[in-house]
Amino acid sequence: MIDLKELRDNPEAFQKACDHKRIKFNVKDFLVLDSEFKEKKINFENLRSEQNKVSKLIPTLKGAEKETELERMKTLSAELKTLDQDLKLTEEKWNKL
Repeated sequence: MIDLKELRDNPEAFQKACDHKRIKFNVKDFLVLDSEFKEKKINFENLRSEQNKVSKLIPTLKGAEKETELERMKTLSAELKTLDQDLKLTEEKWNKL
């Protein structure tokens, strides 16, 4: 198993080893995907955290303020659903590589 931290820190050595062993693998392409995966995961976790905060806040609100937060919750939920699907696709590609 390859240590991802080491791969991220020293991609040239890994690419050289792949080339030497005639393994068709582009380390730079993987690192681009890795960066994209990490960014999407962080965005997903941040949105989930925000959704949890709003969820806890809603029972304490009344009237128009509560309606506003409920609409915000619907928006967050839709964003999370889309991002979750995108994250899963990216993760599949990442795991495959």
